[in-house]
Amino acid sequence: MEMKPIVYPFECLDSTNNEAKRYIEKGGVLPALFIAERQTEGRGRQGKSFFSEGGLYMSLVMPLDAIKGDVLRATTASAASVAQTVEKMCGKRLLIKWVNDLYFEDRKVCGILCEAVYDQESLKAKAVIIGVGINLNVSRFPSELQSIAGGILCPDADKGELAEAISQRIIELVCGQEDYTEFYKSRCFVIGKEIYFTENGEIKEARAVGIGEGGSLIIEMPDKSQRALSSGEITVRVK
Repeated sequence: MEMKPIVYPFECLDSTNNEAKRYIEKGGVLPALFIAERQTEGRGRQGKSFFSEGGLYMSLVMPLDAIKGDVLRATTASAASVAQTVEKMCGKRLLIKWVNDLYFEDRKVCGILCEAVYDQESLKAKAVIIGVGINLNVSRFPSELQSIAGGILCPDADKGELAEAISQRIIELVCGQEDYTEFYKSRCFVIGKEIYFTENGEIKEARAVGIGEGGSLIIEMPDKSQRALSSGEITVRVK
């Protein structure tokens, strides 16, 4: 499927995902890509704030009928797309913490937030927004993030070109043109690790053993039974 998004670059936005939502509400043509160098209200999963100063922040909006699978699959496919593109264009090998965070040298350098947008009348999903925030050439962080956040040094990278290359790769994988499961599994550093996960308010223990076809995390419980976790149910911490 050949899809090339319309590109809208900005110096600063409240949030590229918010701008994408406003665009959809106005009936904008899809797919579309929104890029900013700074966000004043950057968000991560579960409503958490996302440091957004001086890096690369982008949101790709795609029509729902172009997406293969659900938002979970779109998230994992996007993580694989970012890792592949950054390695190709910047020479940096990123690792993935299931489901939506990317790491370089043990520091979080990228987060992904995928959101479905619903028609207000029919209440049916009509588009998917894939938000990506990368700490590209960012070296200073708030004190509360200094021990966990890191940056990707790539001074020769053109942010617009990198964003467009990432978005094109996302389109290819999200639309199902290639199977990314093995690549994602090879970069997912929780595979083979003992983990804690929170489900319905209860902390449980398991071992992460694989990635399902739709991007789910396959875990083995203490009784050796296996099950698949989706991002909507749990949060994961490596022991």
